[in-house]
Amino acid sequence: MKIKSAILILLLLAFSRTWAQAPQINKIHLDSLQKALKFAKSDTAKARNNFLLCRYFTDVDFEKAKMYLMAGRELSKKDAFLWASSFFYEGRMYETVDLVKGNQFYITAIKLFDKINTKDANTLKGKTIFNYSINLYKQNNDEEVVKLLLNNAIPTALKINDDGLLSRSYVMVAKTFNNLRQYDKALIYYQKASNLLKKTNPKSNILYTSYLDEARIYCMLDKYSKVKVLLEKVADIETLFPKSLELFAYYEVTSTYYMQGLKQYKLALNEIEKGIALAGQIRNYNRLGTFKLLKYNLYLKEKKYESAIAVLKDVVKDSGYIESPRSKQSVYLEFNKTYKLMGNIPEAYNWLEKYTTVTDSIKILDDNKHINELEIKFRNVQNQQKITKLESEKQESVLKNKNQRLLMWLLVSICVILAVFAIAIFFNFKNKKKLSVQSEELLRQKIIESEQQKQIEVSQALLKGSEAERNRLAQDLHDGLGGMLAGVKINLSSLANSKEMEHNNFELQKIIGQLDGSVSELRNIARNMMPQTLTKFGLETAINELCENTMHPNLTIEFEALNVSPNIPFAKQTIIYRIVQEILANGLKHANATEIVLQCSQNINRFYITAEDNGKGFDVDEAKFNNGLGLGSIKNRVDYLNGIIDISSVKGEGTTINIELDVD
Repeated sequence: MKIKSAILILLLLAFSRTWAQAPQINKIHLDSLQKALKFAKSDTAKARNNFLLCRYFTDVDFEKAKMYLMAGRELSKKDAFLWASSFFYEGRMYETVDLVKGNQFYITAIKLFDKINTKDANTLKGKTIFNYSINLYKQNNDEEVVKLLLNNAIPTALKINDDGLLSRSYVMVAKTFNNLRQYDKALIYYQKASNLLKKTNPKSNILYTSYLDEARIYCMLDKYSKVKVLLEKVADIETLFPKSLELFAYYEVTSTYYMQGLKQYKLALNEIEKGIALAGQIRNYNRLGTFKLLKYNLYLKEKKYESAIAVLKDVVKDSGYIESPRSKQSVYLEFNKTYKLMGNIPEAYNWLEKYTTVTDSIKILDDNKHINELEIKFRNVQNQQKITKLESEKQESVLKNKNQRLLMWLLVSICVILAVFAIAIFFNFKNKKKLSVQSEELLRQKIIESEQQKQIEVSQALLKGSEAERNRLAQDLHDGLGGMLAGVKINLSSLANSKEMEHNNFELQKIIGQLDGSVSELRNIARNMMPQTLTKFGLETAINELCENTMHPNLTIEFEALNVSPNIPFAKQTIIYRIVQEILANGLKHANATEIVLQCSQNINRFYITAEDNGKGFDVDEAKFNNGLGLGSIKNRVDYLNGIIDISSVKGEGTTINIELDVD
C-alpha cells in the first residue's frame, strides 16, 4: 500500500460513525424534579415532570425511567401534545437498548405530532425526526437518513425558525453524503451549516466539527490551500475545547496538512505527538493506535525505517488497538513491507509468516462460523424430524377418536340436515328477491365505475393531445413565424442603412425596435408552450431555468434537486415540468409569496415534489371549487402519473404541497 493511500485510509477511519450522538439535555437535579412533581397541581404539570424524570433516568436506571414514562402517559390521555410527547421520550429511552424499537416509537410520535399544528408540537417533532435520523445513521441506512433530513427535518426547522436543529441537520446530511463518497454534496451542506453557525453560534463545537470535516475532505482531494483557510478558522480550538473529541480531528487534519500539503515533517510529528498524548490521557486506545500509525507513516515517508519499526512494535504492545485478528493482519503486513524496504529479508519473511498465520486463523474462524451455522441447521432438521414423528403419532391417535365420534354424530347430523333443508326451502324464495335488488345495485356500481374510468381515459388523452399541440405550436411559432419576423428585421435593417432612407431612418429604427419586441414576446410564448431547455438538457435544468425566470425582486425561489434521473420518459418529464410551472404560478399570482422553497427528488421509479411558500394561504376545501387556482390542472396531471397530492395551507401562514409520482 502506498504511503499516501495509507494516510487517506486512516483519515477515513477517523471519519467513521463515532460522532452521531444527539446533544445531551441538561440534567436537572433529581431532588428538584421530584419536589416539583410532588407539589404539581394539574395533570399537565405532573405529566411534564414525569417525562423530565424519565429523561433524567434514561441513561441511569431504565426501569425507573420506564415507570415515570408510564405515569406521565397515563396523565396525558386528554392532551394530544403530551400524549405525542410520551412516545418521543419512549423512543429516546430505548435508543441505548434497542434501536429498532426506539425507531418505532419515534415514528409513532412523528405521526401524532403531524396532527397538531402548534409551535411546541413542531419543535418537538423536529427533535424527534432528528433523533430518528441519528438512529438510522447508526444502522448505516444512509439513503433513508438523507431522505428523512431533506424532506422532513430541514423543512420543519425552517418552518419553526430553529437554527440549532437546522445547523445540526445540515451537518448530518453532509456526514451522510461523505459516507456515500459524494464529497461535492457533502461540502455544500458543511458550508450551509458553517454559514448558519457563524451567525448564530460562532464558538460552538458543531461549527468547529463542521470546519474540520470539510478540511478532511479537502485533504483527501489534495486541496491543501482550502485546508489552510479552514485551519485558520479553528486556530483557537485547543483553548476552547481541551481534552475533547474535536481535538483528535484537529490533530489528524493538521498532521496530514503538514505532512502531505507542506512536507514539513517536524510540524506534522509535533501534531501527531499531541494526539498521542491526548489519547493516552483519556485512555482512548483506538485513537492512540490511529495516531501511532500516522507516526509510522510519517517515518516511512521520511525513509526512517528503524524509527518506523519501533513505532510498529509499540503498536503491537498496545493490545487494546490490535486485539482483533484483522488489526494484527494489517500491522504484520506493514512490518513485512518496512523490513523489505530496509533490505532485511529474513525479518520480512518472519513477519510474512506471522501475517499468513493470522490470515489462516481468520479463515479458520470464518470456517468455524460457517460449520457452526451448518451444525445448527442440521440440529434444527433433526429436531424438526422428531417433532414431525411425534405429531404424526398424535394425529393417528386423534384420528381414531375422531372416527368414533364421527359415527355418533352422523345420525344427529342427518337429522339436522333435514331440518336445515326444510328451513332453507322456506328462506329461498325470500332471498331471491333480496339477491335481485343486490344484483341491480352491483350493476349500477359497475356502470358508475366504467364511466369514471372513461372520464380518466378522456382526461389523459386530452392532456397528451394538449402537450402534443403545445409542442407543435411552439415549433411552428419558433421556426415559422419567428424565422419570418427575423427575416423582416434583417431586410429593414439593411434598408435603414442605405443612403436613400437616411431621412426616414428614425421611423425605420422605431419599426425595427417594435419587431425586436415582437420576436422576444414570440420566443417567450414558444418557450412557455414547450421550453427548449427541457428538450435539449432535461428536466432538472429546465426546472432550474423556470425558477430563475420566475424570480423577481420581490420573489426568491430556492430550488434543490436530488437524484433526478435524466432517463425519465420525455412525456413524463413534460408533465412534471407543467406541474412545477403551475405550482410556481400559483405562488406568484395567488399566494403573493416572497419566498418559495422547491425540492424535487427521485427514488428509483418514484418522483417527489415538495413546495413550500410563505404566502397568504387559503382554505383547501373551498379551493376545490375554485378553478382559478389551477388546482384542477395539477390534480389531472398527478392522476395521469398515478400520483398522490397532499396540500396543507393555513390562511396567513403559507402553503405546503407534497406530490408523489410514478415515473416508471
